[in-house]
Amino acid sequence: MRTLTEGTGFIMNDLPKIDAPISHKPLRILIHSILFAPELIGIGKYAGEMAAWLAARGHEVKVVTGHPFYPAWKVETPYNARKFMREERDGYAVLRCPLYVPDRPSGLKRLVHLATFAATTGPMLAREAKKFRPDVIFEIMPALSGTPFALRAARKSGAKSWLHIQDLEVDAAFATGLLKDERIKKFALGVERKLLSRFDVISTISKGMKKAVTEKGVPEEKLVEFINWVDTGLIRPLENPIEARKEFSLPDDAFIALYSGNLGRKQGIDVLADLAREMQDDPRFLLVIAGDGPTKAPLQASTSDLPNVKFLPLQPLDKLNALLNCADVHLLPQLTDATDLVLPSKLTGQLASGRPTITVALSGSSLAQEVEGRGIVVSELTGEALATAVRRLMADDGLRMQLGRAARERAKNYWQRDQVLSLMEKRLYALRDDRAG
Repeated sequence: MRTLTEGTGFIMNDLPKIDAPISHKPLRILIHSILFAPELIGIGKYAGEMAAWLAARGHEVKVVTGHPFYPAWKVETPYNARKFMREERDGYAVLRCPLYVPDRPSGLKRLVHLATFAATTGPMLAREAKKFRPDVIFEIMPALSGTPFALRAARKSGAKSWLHIQDLEVDAAFATGLLKDERIKKFALGVERKLLSRFDVISTISKGMKKAVTEKGVPEEKLVEFINWVDTGLIRPLENPIEARKEFSLPDDAFIALYSGNLGRKQGIDVLADLAREMQDDPRFLLVIAGDGPTKAPLQASTSDLPNVKFLPLQPLDKLNALLNCADVHLLPQLTDATDLVLPSKLTGQLASGRPTITVALSGSSLAQEVEGRGIVVSELTGEALATAVRRLMADDGLRMQLGRAARERAKNYWQRDQVLSLMEKRLYALRDDRAG
C-alpha cells in the first residue's frame, strides 16, 4: 500500500516480496534520485524497484526525490510539484521536494529543471542524512547537479557514497545536439570529472559505459557493473498472444513491429515514421508505438496519413507483458553517437518477452553485443535499414523464433532481477564493512 500524507491520493502497484533470509544486520540506505517510482519506465522504474526490493529484504530505506514527471514531462496526478510531500511506498519512505518541470524541455529549460532539483532536494538530503545516519548514500545519475549534495551529506554523516550512472548525461546532451557550446562542454566535463573522483563506489549499467567512465579518470577499482534487470516471471512469452492483441484492439493477422517506451531525442524517434513509409507496400505490416515523451506530438503529426501506424499510451506494469507479447519484433532505435553513453532500459523487457529486437548500434558497442544473436543490429539510423531488417524477419519464421528463444534465455541467465540485486546487496554490505573498519 502507498499513501501520500498531503491527502492527495492512493496508489497500488506492489512488487512481489522477497522471502530469502538476511544473513547480515540490515543496512541503512539513503537514495537520492531525480527520477523515481511511480514512473513507469526508465530510471525511475528501476530506482523504485530497487528500493522496494531492498525494503523487502529488511533494510531501512529512505528516498529523497522530486515529483514524478517522466517521460511526459508533466507532473502526475495526484502529485504537486510546488509542495514538499512524504509518501509511504512498500515499506520505505519517500520525501518529495518541489521541482520545476518544463512542458517543452529545451536545453536551457532542462538546466533550470536540474538546478531546482539540486536546490530543493540538496538541503533535504543533508537533513535526512543527519537524522537517518545511513550506512550508504546511493546517488543516481542523472542528475549530475545532485552529486555535490550527496558527497557533502555522506561526509557530514560518515556514510559511504555510491554513485550509480544510468546515463552519462553531459556526453549525451552534446551527442544528441541538446547542448552545443564547446566552452560549456569543457566546463561541464571538468566538473563531472572532479565529482566522480570523490565517490567511494561508482557503478554503470554496461561495459561500454564502464569504459567511458574510466576514460574520465576514475580508477578501475572504484567501478562496478550494476546492470538493469527484468523479472522474468512477470515478463514472459504467452501461450496465446492473440488474446493479448485483442486487449489492445490489434489485428490477429498483422506483423507487428513494436516500439514501447520514451519518445525522446536520444532515440532518434523520427526514424519510425520513415520505417512506416518504407513498409507501406506490405499490408501485413503494422507499426505500434506505445509511449510518451517530448517528440510524441511531432511523430503523430508526421504519421497522421499512414494507416500502418497505431499509437498506444504507456502501459502500467500489470499490462506490460501483454503489450510486449503483441509484438512479432521489437524496435530499439538509437542515435549512434549515444550508443555507449546509455543502454536503453527497455531492452530487458524485450529480451524477456521472447521476441527478437531490431536495433541501431555501432559494431562492438554494448548494445550491439547484447542484441547480436537475439535480434538484428543495423548500423544506420534510417527507415530503409530498419525496413530491410523487418522484411528479413517477416520472411523467415524460423529465424525469428530462433532469435526470440535466444533472447529469452539471455534474459533468464543474465538479466534476472533477484540475481542482479543480490550481487548489488553484497557490495553494499562490503561497503558498510569497509566503513566500519
